Amino acid sequence: MKIIFICGSLEPGKDGVGDYTRRLCAELILQGIHVGILSYNDKDVNGATQVTQYADGQAIYCYRISTFIKPKERCVLAKQWIDTHNPEWLSLQFVPYAFNNKGLPFGFASQLKTIGQNRKWHIMFHELWIGMNKESTLKEKCIGYIQRYIIKELTLKLKPNLVNTQTELYKKQLEKLTITSSLLPLFSNIPVIQKPIEKTHLDSIPFDIPNKYFVLFGSIHYGSPINHFVKDFVDYLKNDSFSLITIGRNGNELREWISIWESYKLEVKCLGEQSVEVISHVLKNATFGISTTPMALVEKSGSVLAMHAHGIPVICMSRPWTPLGIKNDWAYEGITEYKLGEIAACMECIENINPEKNNVHTIALSLIKKLKNN
Repeated sequence: MKIIFICGSLEPGKDGVGDYTRRLCAELILQGIHVGILSYNDKDVNGATQVTQYADGQAIYCYRISTFIKPKERCVLAKQWIDTHNPEWLSLQFVPYAFNNKGLPFGFASQLKTIGQNRKWHIMFHELWIGMNKESTLKEKCIGYIQRYIIKELTLKLKPNLVNTQTELYKKQLEKLTITSSLLPLFSNIPVIQKPIEKTHLDSIPFDIPNKYFVLFGSIHYGSPINHFVKDFVDYLKNDSFSLITIGRNGNELREWISIWESYKLEVKCLGEQSVEVISHVLKNATFGISTTPMALVEKSGSVLAMHAHGIPVICMSRPWTPLGIKNDWAYEGITEYKLGEIAACMECIENINPEKNNVHTIALSLIKKLKNN
């Protein structure tokens, strides 16, 4: 079997879907599948360039086409490259904003239809549309309405043999558009490093790792009830002590989190961006993870996936996010949702996660099986 994956960008470390696709391809290569990746709207290259990228020790052939090339020319270049490799399958890794800065890739479906003539299509919907929750603004809901139309047009023109998405919420939303899909869970982009951390990496941690700590990895979303959580948690702890370690690009909310955490005389350590080795080391030794992604969307959270891959349970605390027209009753293994004033119930519900459940190996095998059945 030969598959060409199509995504927006392939700049390592700057595009989550690109990183995901590379790791998936590396595992598919180990399973005897011939693969390649085409980035169709790449913001980090000029012109069109063939490169070899690496993931998990595997070399992956890639073709990066710049966003600065006009769509008609991009379409021609992509078709030439794909025809040269002659894949049986084309796998579109769809995010609306990956193919248009405003999230409105008009004409994209027609371009893909030209590119993939007489080939089987697989679509993985990583993102659908904005404005699908009750708390959205009118502007977000209007943009989301147009994005729904674009997604429907995409499936009508490409007539995909297989459609996947990674969350129950998105699966239900696609059903409302009469698009049949099945779940293909995501896996962590942060591999678990089993060997002891080397001194060169350990030196980039400017403090001793505490015995018990929360870890917050990646973006902090606005509106989380952090003040209530820390107050409740301190009351729950009595005289026990927990630290907070933040790692990765946490965003503008980090300053407020530090201020609140320290106001309760709790220790905060900030590591910022780090190597995979350091991230894995910090995650492996954490007591609990914290996520600010709404419960309805945690299945697509890279930070939650990374924490679960390293065997740590996650506490979810987020702003209100209520899906429109879909029952909001999400429950997931290894994740407990914090609700105001219910810290004891939250802590008692925490359960460990099986780190092997959704690793890249099992997901790759699942995809191969789905493709062979179509």
